[in-house]
Amino acid sequence: MPVRSVLFPVDFSPHCRLVTNVVADFARRFGAEVTVLHALDLPPGAYADWIAFLNLVDLENVKAHLRRQLEWFGREQFAGVDVRRVLVDGSAGPAIAEYAKTHGVDAVMMPTRGLNKFRELLLGSVTAHVLHEAECPVWTEAHNAMEVEPAAEFRKILCAVDLSQASEGVFGWAKQVAAGYGAPLRVAHVIEKGGAEAEISARQRWSAFADGWDIEIRTGHVSEEICAAAKEHESDLVVIGRGAIRGKLGRFRSHAQAIIRKSPCAVWSV
Repeated sequence: MPVRSVLFPVDFSPHCRLVTNVVADFARRFGAEVTVLHALDLPPGAYADWIAFLNLVDLENVKAHLRRQLEWFGREQFAGVDVRRVLVDGSAGPAIAEYAKTHGVDAVMMPTRGLNKFRELLLGSVTAHVLHEAECPVWTEAHNAMEVEPAAEFRKILCAVDLSQASEGVFGWAKQVAAGYGAPLRVAHVIEKGGAEAEISARQRWSAFADGWDIEIRTGHVSEEICAAAKEHESDLVVIGRGAIRGKLGRFRSHAQAIIRKSPCAVWSV
């Protein structure tokens, strides 16, 4: 999974600026180009009466102002990184997901919330939409109420696998990230119920993916146990799968949503 391009959606909020160092450090380690993208989402009334809207708002001046903001956003943090700065029209969530798909982006990195009116909801509508629709790995910082700058370097990484066929790709991404940071990698799997037989079965299935790698088997609720493991091992990054359900449910399964919301640290969801 070569990482040649990273999409970094921004809304110019202070919280968004806090994660810029993480994105820049990741790009340097993997030699990736970063696309800093901002989506201009016009109010619904603008499309209902476009001419009246243009008479009230100097749209070109608004876009010029946003381009200037884009030009200066993260200049210091991105020193030495190849950066492309893009302004697109449309609702942020769909615009980000569409740009990632049409431009073959290898990874998306973004906060879990920003300036929009949904910032107090579960993850924010923009982040949730991207997690549903993006086909590439998505990094999200820890979803907590504190405006704390996340650590740019990942020192301990936990990979959570469900032992489906997708686990091979999730584990592969975790190994690649761990190698890039020189960080130790632990692997965990949660069985919701069952005794010794269930654990033996899980270990046998795991050996088909990664013979020779140890795996920690835990029993209980999936999201709670993964988050507990991250705390116990003092992980600063968790790597999980988002599932492969298409259609209305997208790729964002319930366990993934709960882990991202409750995790004590950043999450790469693959």
